[in-house]
Amino acid sequence: MLFLSQLLGAKVTDSAGKGHGTIRDIIATHSSSYPEISALVIKNSSVTSAIPISFIEDIVGREVHLNTTDNKLIPYNNQKSDIHLRRDVLDKQIVDVKGIRVVRVNDLHIRKVGAAYRIIGFDVSMKGLLRRLGIGVHDGASRFKGRYIEWKDIHLVNTSVPYIQLVKPSAELVTLHPSDIANIVEDLNLHQAVGFVGQLDKDIAAKVVEELNPEAQKKIFPRLKIEDQITVLARMSSNEIADILRTVSREKARELLAKFPEEDALRVKMLLRYDEESAGGIMHLEFLSVPETYTALQVKEFVKQESVRFGSLFYIYVTDGASGTSRVPTQGSLKGVISLRALLTADDSKTAREVMKSRVRTAKTGDDYMDVAKFMTKYNLFCVAVSDNKGRILGVINVDDIMRLLVPQA
Repeated sequence: MLFLSQLLGAKVTDSAGKGHGTIRDIIATHSSSYPEISALVIKNSSVTSAIPISFIEDIVGREVHLNTTDNKLIPYNNQKSDIHLRRDVLDKQIVDVKGIRVVRVNDLHIRKVGAAYRIIGFDVSMKGLLRRLGIGVHDGASRFKGRYIEWKDIHLVNTSVPYIQLVKPSAELVTLHPSDIANIVEDLNLHQAVGFVGQLDKDIAAKVVEELNPEAQKKIFPRLKIEDQITVLARMSSNEIADILRTVSREKARELLAKFPEEDALRVKMLLRYDEESAGGIMHLEFLSVPETYTALQVKEFVKQESVRFGSLFYIYVTDGASGTSRVPTQGSLKGVISLRALLTADDSKTAREVMKSRVRTAKTGDDYMDVAKFMTKYNLFCVAVSDNKGRILGVINVDDIMRLLVPQA
């Protein structure tokens, strides 16, 4: 096997046996699944220059032999797709998509394929680090196993810039669940994490920020560009926006809320009045409600029309007000609840009053989340409505909202 660490510092001699310096870096062209080495960066005294790989005759141990004399070498013309392996890759962090974690590049595996030298993958093991330090088999490196990741299986997340930069569009990355991407972000340093989130598709970025643990949210979100902050918040539900705004100063929260439509801002402000660990503080303001007079067929049509706006939907709430999607927080007194199962099996001609379960257990806005958790566990509820003292439904709490508080580091 040939490794980058073996070539860096290697002696370069021309066809006449004259020393031409030592290898400072290696340039590869990122044009395929396995980039091809295109040039060597050579340092000779105080002069550093790059020569095309076509001038290489062979590589023997830590010596590189050229196929021409020093005076016939032609400088390499830099390309936009060039990657300097030492500068841009070695010691940097990469997203191991298959393993869903961030790892560090300790060395790079190089192989001759036909007439070309290609970068096959990354050594992210302790053995790779020891190899770079000059610690070989006889010095104890044999106790460690090599671990390699193929180049085609990763996305480079740090190049010559000090922040995260994806080498190519993150099509494979976005197939991961947002919580897995959030775990990747949490493993990066702060500058890298901010750059990483800033380059994600905005819909994905919003979901990733939601999934970050509270400590990471508090550090990363305020450092995003203001336009990214607004764009990310605009794609979140009211309760998620409230959670984020609790991590910033009051002045910053007011500044961001001023960018929202008045109705949306009022809904978030309502949530911010409650303690963040109370039922009022964690409830969603998004739910479906229908009047008692609706037929089951009307309710089904209403659900078909509006359900696309919900990540999950367990119940339809029956009130003495008009139907709606809770754009106005208080839509009337809660009269009953219809589960999706009950709705699907109901005769189309029956009214919501006939289909609903009238005995509804609700939480109050001031209830502690632990009490809500016990309440939901006792009655085997996936979702619970939150009502005020007058029996009006204000919002709902899903089981995942409770789990997020019980296991914040998941």
